[in-house]
Amino acid sequence: MIHAIRGTYDILPGDVEIWHAVEKRLRETFHAYGFGEIRLPKAG
Repeated sequence: MIHAIRGTYDILPGDVEIWHAVEKRLRETFHAYGFGEIRLPKAG
């Protein structure tokens, strides 16, 4: 059986759409203030 890492949880259908809307709003707000997205390599 696969167990979630302690302190984490899955975002399931129904909640994913809410997260997408929140992330979109945050991206728009950050962009309006001149911030951009960066992606960092995973450690390890």
